[in-house]
Amino acid sequence: MIRTDKPIFYASISDRLPKPFCRINVMQTPAGYTLDYHLHEFYHVNHITGGSVDVMIAGHETRVEAGQTFILPACTAHRLTSENGYSQIGMDISPSDDDRCLFRTLECLTQQKFTVTSNHVTEAGYERLRALIDAPSLQNRMRAVNLAEAILLDSFESLRSRDPKCGDFVKRFTNMLSETPPWQLSLDDMCRQLGVSRACLERASKQLFGCGAVEYCARLRFKEICTLLKTTDLTLEAIAAKTGFCNAGHLSVFFTKRAGFTPGQYRISTSINTNFE
Repeated sequence: MIRTDKPIFYASISDRLPKPFCRINVMQTPAGYTLDYHLHEFYHVNHITGGSVDVMIAGHETRVEAGQTFILPACTAHRLTSENGYSQIGMDISPSDDDRCLFRTLECLTQQKFTVTSNHVTEAGYERLRALIDAPSLQNRMRAVNLAEAILLDSFESLRSRDPKCGDFVKRFTNMLSETPPWQLSLDDMCRQLGVSRACLERASKQLFGCGAVEYCARLRFKEICTLLKTTDLTLEAIAAKTGFCNAGHLSVFFTKRAGFTPGQYRISTSINTNFE
């Protein structure tokens, strides 16, 4: 079989991406594809959506098939081969401190080692991202980042579920939040309900979520506000009441500090994105 290092199709976006993303790509390779040993200065996260690829590291070969993700730490020399070709959604994650702690979470969950895990990315997801990258308007760039981030978070959940201790903590933490809204829980409240010390809770939370427990709850609160802004026509006062704020002003300060723009601007942008579909 003739070997080639040329993909059938490759497209990416790399400018104006939020940290820690430095590139998002889609790629399809032919049968007989090979790429000799090389390395990157960033984390390589590749979600295989079709076919399979063999990853060679330090003389050890691992086959990664459709429905799986392989994660390469920075500066890991590796070789890629594929007898029948494969397609992928790829992300390059830079070693940087980002507001969402995505890179730190990636480091913790992989323990900075080559890792293979499952994913739920389909060929439809590949085609969706390919279409967004092919027409890189501002709105499509935002959609591409949102899709890539959702895929990355899905990988995080898959990695966490493989560790029984992680799974138990996440289950108890989730049960606690299903009974009490996160914005009503202080750090001491969470420690009492989970039966752990502050130090243990913070250590477990940072390992699993990439941030402290209070910050994680604040992120859930922010996510709930985003959902209500996007999917309802509730006033800011009503959303503030639902998410534990004294008034709309306090909600706006909280939201703007995290998002970099106001709740009203977010609502308008999501309405435009929805109408664009």
